[in-house]
Amino acid sequence: MNNSKKWTVLSRRIKEFSLLLVVLSLLILNSCVSSSTSVQVNEIPSLAENKSRIFFYRTKLLFGSGMKPAIYLNGKKVGFSISGTAFYVDVDPGKHKVSVAKIMYPGTPGGVDLEVRGNELAYVRTWTGGASFGGQTDAALATPERAKEQIAQLKILKFNIEE
Repeated sequence: MNNSKKWTVLSRRIKEFSLLLVVLSLLILNSCVSSSTSVQVNEIPSLAENKSRIFFYRTKLLFGSGMKPAIYLNGKKVGFSISGTAFYVDVDPGKHKVSVAKIMYPGTPGGVDLEVRGNELAYVRTWTGGASFGGQTDAALATPERAKEQIAQLKILKFNIEE
């Protein structure tokens, strides 16, 4: 093997190792700044008067299961999109913006805009698409019927976000 090919192989391995270090660092940082506990469905409190509730969920799939990007509501981190889990946030009625951060590469985060009325439940489904190799997790509104059916099969989390 000539020197040119050796440098090409070495350069590629250095880039791969650097990318691995970045991903591991992000995973470690994520685990340091938040924690979660599991709750039973019957432990979810009733909705307070004049509040709305947004459920976030991601069905269990093997593809992209290692990706756990942060979910933001109106620019504030409220939890993480984790395969096989759901969580909820109580909010004031009105317009809200949900965004899901990209993990590895810069770009426009996935997300959805929604509006909820008082005492209304909304459901946001997240999933890793074909761009998950780029750290992309998408989000979309889900119908209540389908969301309730899918959430019933998931682990419900309660996040304690420390920022």
